[in-house]
Amino acid sequence: METNSKKILAALPEWEDFMGLAEEIKKLYVHRMSLENKIKTTESENFRKIMSDFQFFVHGKPVPVSFYDNAYKHTGIENNLVNIRGELAEVVALLEQKRNVFEIYNRMLEMYKTAVYQEKVNV
Repeated sequence: METNSKKILAALPEWEDFMGLAEEIKKLYVHRMSLENKIKTTESENFRKIMSDFQFFVHGKPVPVSFYDNAYKHTGIENNLVNIRGELAEVVALLEQKRNVFEIYNRMLEMYKTAVYQEKVNV
């Protein structure tokens, strides 16, 4: 007769799957941080341009920072931040999914250890 621990063990992924998933999570973290850096850099460049380029001035003066925040910070100049923010959203969603799968694997491992312990105690 197959025990509970053997059923759980059969459902557990291989160690290579654990390690592969951990590597994917690492790569997604790096990609996320790279995109966040790209966004911050582009925001900085946009801010510098809007505050110093006469084409953005109103009545010969730079626009207030609050105007920049409301008009350009999220989308950028000519929407140069929209695609990057969209890519970041996809990366973050994928990262969360992979972390959830990793957490499920860990919980399965804990269930296996508990089942083995209970079987030893009940013998």
